[in-house]
Amino acid sequence: QLPSFAESSLAQYQQPDPPTSSPDIVFQDGYEKALEFRSALGINPELPLLDDNDLETVLLPSLGIAVQDLTLESSEIDGMAIFSPGKTPLVGVNLTGKSSSTPWGRRMTLAHELCHLLYDLSDDNNVGIVSNSWAPELLEKRANAFAAMLVMPREVLEASLPHNPRQWTAEDLRDAMQKLGVGRTALMNHLHNLGFISHSEREAWLDEL
Repeated sequence: QLPSFAESSLAQYQQPDPPTSSPDIVFQDGYEKALEFRSALGINPELPLLDDNDLETVLLPSLGIAVQDLTLESSEIDGMAIFSPGKTPLVGVNLTGKSSSTPWGRRMTLAHELCHLLYDLSDDNNVGIVSNSWAPELLEKRANAFAAMLVMPREVLEASLPHNPRQWTAEDLRDAMQKLGVGRTALMNHLHNLGFISHSEREAWLDEL
């Protein structure tokens, strides 16, 4: 379970760190930051961010982050992150966004915006990022990687699926999706990126699921 954060705030964990210029390195940076953040909070790496560790109802409130639902005309916007020193940090979730409109997409959007609040601060320690196709590519790639690893560390995946990927069934994967609170695209992409399955296997599972 998460420790008590009654006297804590997001500022304790914020580390302004502009991404590098390499897409491959920035993706790995997102992974590493997610694991370091989970460790700093004392979250068991085998536990998903649900129930007593729920991302929206436990983790974000413990950091003093407010979540605001938005209904925007553009489905290209999934979320936004806003922060100014001395103000309540805010994550906005677009209820009509392509990804954020589903419960599992919402969870990934919240994790994505959390990355922006933690690491993508300006020189005057402000954050104002709208996550859409026009957002800075490297920031978005790192936040996507951070979100995937925050919600699905390798240990969580190994605890949620049979040991041998060649023995997985569609039922196994659907059960893992339920346990982790994620959708098929996020799960299969992450399993592929971590080397559990090949590109062709990912495509086959996406078709079957």
